[in-house]
Amino acid sequence: LAEYAFLNVNLCQYDKACQLYRQSLALQPRFNSRNHWGAYAYALAENGQKTQADSIFKLLESPGAQKDIVYTGWKSQMEAGRQNYKEAYDLLL
Repeated sequence: LAEYAFLNVNLCQYDKACQLYRQSLALQPRFNSRNHWGAYAYALAENGQKTQADSIFKLLESPGAQKDIVYTGWKSQMEAGRQNYKEAYDLLL
């Protein structure tokens, strides 16, 4: 389910992606990859659930997060979607 949800994020079908990620988490309380958490947070943000998205990104943030492509990639996309272009750019630097 998580892989199918990830595909839906890439197809910009955020509502479906969120639904599939929730179903996946109901079956197993974690994902096999941090990339799924980033994609889920991004889909939540695109679906208008910004508080939940921020909570997940806060959990993904770690001392080495600035070098973590999962964190910086998804977080920068979310910030660009919020029109926080400077922060999005700074994350990618």
